[in-house]
Amino acid sequence: MKKTEYAIAEPPIDAVITWVDGSNESKNKDLEYYIAKENVANSPNVIRSRFDASGEITYCILSILKFAPFIRNIYIVTDGQRPDIETSIKKYFPDRLSSIIYISHQEIFSGYEVYLPIFNSRAIETMLFNIPGISESFIYFNDDFFLIKEILPEDWRQNKKLVVRGRWAPIPVFRLIWYRFFVPAKKRRASFHTGQWNAARVAGFRVRYFVFEHTPYAVSKSTLANYFKINPHVLVNNIKYRFRNPDQFNPCSLSAHLCLLQHNVLINSNTSLSYLQPYNRSKNYITNKLSKCENDPNIKFMCVQDLSLVGLESRMQVYNWLDKILGLS
Repeated sequence: MKKTEYAIAEPPIDAVITWVDGSNESKNKDLEYYIAKENVANSPNVIRSRFDASGEITYCILSILKFAPFIRNIYIVTDGQRPDIETSIKKYFPDRLSSIIYISHQEIFSGYEVYLPIFNSRAIETMLFNIPGISESFIYFNDDFFLIKEILPEDWRQNKKLVVRGRWAPIPVFRLIWYRFFVPAKKRRASFHTGQWNAARVAGFRVRYFVFEHTPYAVSKSTLANYFKINPHVLVNNIKYRFRNPDQFNPCSLSAHLCLLQHNVLINSNTSLSYLQPYNRSKNYITNKLSKCENDPNIKFMCVQDLSLVGLESRMQVYNWLDKILGLS
């Protein structure tokens, strides 16, 4: 393939992807050991599909290189593992291979190694600001996030301010009281919204919180670094859990709420997102979702969760569509 033309954003913007290989026998032994040791086998926060990989990260990376070529580096944070992506990068974006940088948990947990090994995405995300050389504004991707249309730097940063996608909502006080006092501790789930409620509370919000959707998140490195320097106990309290815990906050949400306090963000109420969770859905669910993605010009982001739980035919339907969108087929 001929050399692609691209210009790195200035100031630079990096992307970060966290990844785990659920098929790694050695890591699975560690996982099973700590599940038994901490007696969390039946916890709603230890969902095995979180550790499964079905090749999503390859499409995640290719979509960034295709639709956001201004991204300087793509950091892949793993527990010493490497996804099988090099062949695809060499084939489609050979000049960007050096932009892919692997970061170990040991590097970002430097000084906090006592909390390793870790099987908790929220704890890992809390330490992403500690990646050596990471840009001031960086974008956090789950490995099941994909870009499906052209993205500009202004979609994530404008006039030195982060762009956050979502809306304000009242904190559900009665629901939280019920959850705290009437649901047994072992049954409490560290949900997507619970992490955001907790982030708002840590930042000082009491009556409302900013609701994210499942899109790539713009994060301010210095905002988190400065906050944790002043409040080291908050950092420790969020990384001390080996598995997800409902008392944890979402660190990307904390960055957003702190920046909101500083009036250092721009709110975009159009999330530009298509969210797919194809497991146990109707026959035409995937077809209808993909058709909407293709025909709606406002949809720029896609999140596809739990692909490891669906059959090969459904996975290939998603991947073949991504091949077409990315120009790989």
